[in-house]
Amino acid sequence: MNRQSISQTLESLPALSLHGWGVDSHSFASNEDALASFEQGRQMLLESEVLSGICQLLTGVRHSARIEVRAHSYSLKGLFDCALGVYCSEGEVILAVVHLGYRWERVGASARFAMSMDDLELIRKRLPPSRPYDWW
Repeated sequence: MNRQSISQTLESLPALSLHGWGVDSHSFASNEDALASFEQGRQMLLESEVLSGICQLLTGVRHSARIEVRAHSYSLKGLFDCALGVYCSEGEVILAVVHLGYRWERVGASARFAMSMDDLELIRKRLPPSRPYDWW
C-alpha cells in the first residue's frame, strides 16, 4: 500500500472528537487557583461520558480507528495509565500510545492520531473483561 492510499484510508476512518476540555490558565488569579480548578476538572473528566466513550471506541471497534482531540491547555498525563498518553500545552496536542507504535500529525491546535488494528488488539488485551472505564 503506497503512502497516498494509506493517507486516504486513515482519513476515511471513524473519528472521536473532544472539544473544549481543560482550563485556560490565563483566567486565574494564581497558580493555586488554576491547579484547584484543574483537579476539579480532572475528576469531572474521570466520571464523564467522554472517557467511557474512548474506552468504548478502544474496546468495541474491530478495525482501525482515529481519535481526534482539540483542546487549549490541560494535561491528562497518567490518566490513561499504560494505554494512551495525552499531553497538551496551549494550542499544541501530542497523542501517543505508550509502549506501542503511534502516528500523529499536528494540525494547528489539533492533532490527528491513528492506530492500527494490531495496536487496538494489544490495548484490548490490557483491559479487564467488563466495565473497562473503572480501571482507567
